[in-house]
Amino acid sequence: MTTRPKNRGVVLLRRSTAKQLESLEQQLNWALGRATELGLRIGATPHDLEKIRADRLVHRGDIYCDDAITGANMRRPGLTALLKDIERDRTISHLLVYRRDRVGRPQNPIEGMGIERAIREMGVTIVFLDQIVEPVKPGDNDLGALLQSLLGYSESGRYLVTLAENVIRGQLHTAKRGGWSGGRAPYGFARVLVDDQNQIIQELPPGRTVRQPGHLVKIMPNDKEKIALWIWMLKMHAEQGWGASRIAKELNFKNIPSPDAGRLRTDLGVLHRVTGKWNSRTVLTLLRNRAIIGETTYGVQSEGAHRRVSDDGSRPLGDEDRHVDQRPKIILNPARRVVVAPTGFTPSADFSLFESSQKLLAQRAVSQRGVSRTREPGKYPLAMCVWDATPGCGHPMYAKTSGNRPLYVCGRYMKTNGACCEHNAVDGEGLLRFVLKLLPQLVDRIGGRDALAEKIRQIATAESVISTDSLDPIVAVQNQLRDEDEVLRTMQRNLARAKDDETFRVVDEELKQQRVKVDRLQTELVLLKRRKCGQDSGNNLDQEISRALKVFDDIHRVADDPAARSDIKSLMRQLNLRVWLRFADGKKQKRKIRLLAGGVVTTGDSKPLISQYGESYITDTKLVGAFPTKESKTPTRGDFGHEEGVSFTMINRGDKI
Repeated sequence: MTTRPKNRGVVLLRRSTAKQLESLEQQLNWALGRATELGLRIGATPHDLEKIRADRLVHRGDIYCDDAITGANMRRPGLTALLKDIERDRTISHLLVYRRDRVGRPQNPIEGMGIERAIREMGVTIVFLDQIVEPVKPGDNDLGALLQSLLGYSESGRYLVTLAENVIRGQLHTAKRGGWSGGRAPYGFARVLVDDQNQIIQELPPGRTVRQPGHLVKIMPNDKEKIALWIWMLKMHAEQGWGASRIAKELNFKNIPSPDAGRLRTDLGVLHRVTGKWNSRTVLTLLRNRAIIGETTYGVQSEGAHRRVSDDGSRPLGDEDRHVDQRPKIILNPARRVVVAPTGFTPSADFSLFESSQKLLAQRAVSQRGVSRTREPGKYPLAMCVWDATPGCGHPMYAKTSGNRPLYVCGRYMKTNGACCEHNAVDGEGLLRFVLKLLPQLVDRIGGRDALAEKIRQIATAESVISTDSLDPIVAVQNQLRDEDEVLRTMQRNLARAKDDETFRVVDEELKQQRVKVDRLQTELVLLKRRKCGQDSGNNLDQEISRALKVFDDIHRVADDPAARSDIKSLMRQLNLRVWLRFADGKKQKRKIRLLAGGVVTTGDSKPLISQYGESYITDTKLVGAFPTKESKTPTRGDFGHEEGVSFTMINRGDKI
């Protein structure tokens, strides 16, 4: 057990949904009050929580927060950051967390017990609302505390099961009455509140929820132009035989915005605007949606982690609902489980037209029905590590198979059905061979394993030495932070005075960018002060060196052993490896083609070489050409959370209905 002082606390906050408006504040207020009672020093204020929520942070000061994340996820970013800092920072003596269910609601209570036990074995006291759990030495077994912990996490996990059963029961009841079970209304539709006679009480704006006895939320057409466009798609498909890609290209040619045009979305940790271009997946979603004929559907697919729709209500997950590693997977439900009910409003499209379209979709899907898209787990080990750095693009390159050949293709080109960018593609196997040959060369240049260990030790030792002029950068950052904080307060005042939605939107976006800048300076100031005080020098240097050498060994292993292919993706994440490729025009005989013109491989915290997502990237400083400024965002390992084997060609985030 690590010996620690007894007067510094940190706080862990969590809420499951953004609708729990007061949850985080209540948890923090309790923690601050309890810290005062116990005489603990804690660097946390309500302002810190405001910054966390506004800028979507997971850590600020002594607050670690998982906002709108289910407790079933025991690998949440806030909890992960907390555990790492407890291990590294020996000044932390107490962890304040409201209840055990804020730590998590694991399906297996042993997982929650293990995390709590690890914290206690590191010498940290855990303060809950109803008890204080003292540190424990490794090997000591306090049966009373273990039993209490087991019951606590077991009860927390059971809550999610009960909640899932109640949600499914409520959604089934709503669906059978023609109600809307949740989410945004389809293209050209609006959500409305109706009474028991199906009379409209009010139209509900996006995000508004209403629960009123005897009333129901339904969807109804409210945009004639969009509905007419939807019917045109059905006619082109059913009567003219047009495919979804051809329809998408025609819509893009006519400059008709896609359903999600202009909305902000975060992909790979980067905030950007949706393209506004149509995609074949967007079109297919509309072609299959029964809302256009006045019907709602529920239960087409299941993706729940605790309970799923069954013939008579809800059911536990079976083997067919999980991947090999036991992660829940999305499955299509049999037709008998799908609830179809009339909305009570006049259908917008002719039923025979819709049915003709469905028959054509079924005929064309015969060759692909039942074919797995992920038969080879290691087929795309560089997925989401490759970016199109061609000027004007800046999008990730998605994994795709052409015949039997794996490729990485410009995501912007794919998502817009060729309306934007070029067909920039690179051979997946050729790129992988290049990366696997490059990595051993880079580490061998250092001089081998022993030379790497010595280099790490020298860097760590140098960073622990307090420079005599280290005050200057601290003062400089403090002054800059003061100026930028004043700019932030001015923007906040301007936002409150906004007289129309457009002004509010513009000021709000600039306010978000300014918050990012202020937070970056605050983080930089904390790191400078820690380095000056020598806090970083107390880390377990030998452990850090072992971790670095483990990565060193893995590089040689995956490069030399074909059987280790399935481990490549994990290694790429550890290295935060990114491949930035640039393409240019070329010719093959007389035919114009796109050729790979060059590229750069980066690892660790290297800055992006491009403005990610191009002009759609939301940032406070635009990148010029291929040279990043100091304001550019550096992607971290946590930004790239897709698992290997996910079909990125089928993802239509941003343009989906």
